[in-house]
Order: sequence, then structure tokens, then C-alpha cells
Amino acid sequence: MVATIGLAGRLPFAEFGPERKIVWKTAISYLMEHVSTMLSEVVQDRPLGKSHG
Repeated sequence: MVATIGLAGRLPFAEFGPERKIVWKTAISYLMEHVSTMLSEVVQDRPLGKSHG
């Protein structure tokens, strides 16, 4: 999926036409999933940081 987003990012968006929305939805959904994973890791690490402090 990452390779698809990278490939789509290199092409001019004018070539996509109606497919541009699909590409953006895929990229946004991937980013949101990645961000939510990062946030969950941060939340899990936070209690450890408080116990050390």
C-alpha cells in the first residue's frame, strides 16, 4: 500500500481525474492508521514516564 501511495504521489494529479479522490482516501486512511498506532504507543509509554518522574 505504501508503494501505491508513493507512486501516486509522483504522478500529476490531473491524470487521475475521478480516481484522485480514491487515492487521497487511501493515503488519508493509511496516515490515520499510522497516527493512531503512534498515539497508542505514546499512551502506553506515558505511565512509564510518570512513574520514573
